[in-house]
Amino acid sequence: MGHFGKVGKTDKGFNIIQFEDRNGESCSLQESSDAADVAVWLGMNDPSPTHLVPGGGSKDYPLPKEVWVASRMLLTWEQVKELVIYLQRFVDTGSLVETGGKTPTIPAKRPTDKSSEE
Repeated sequence: MGHFGKVGKTDKGFNIIQFEDRNGESCSLQESSDAADVAVWLGMNDPSPTHLVPGGGSKDYPLPKEVWVASRMLLTWEQVKELVIYLQRFVDTGSLVETGGKTPTIPAKRPTDKSSEE
């Protein structure tokens, strides 16, 4: 299996994996510090906005410094559990769903909440 990304810790001590997508964008998968729910952040760290130009292609689209673009998803454990089903199917077959739109289910137990681990 290949090396996916750099594993490390955030300033708050949470696990984070830094990697680049196919387009060379800096991305990460990070455990959330949200004590209310087990969750992860997933997405681009610093998106590079572009706009289409007439005749094809794209051009950088600089934004004012005061503009912030939300580029990371905050996914709950339940959402990740469901997403993994589709991702595993894609790994196995190259497609997100079976013919007819059926997906397998993965029985799993929710991990202990962070608040009870401290």
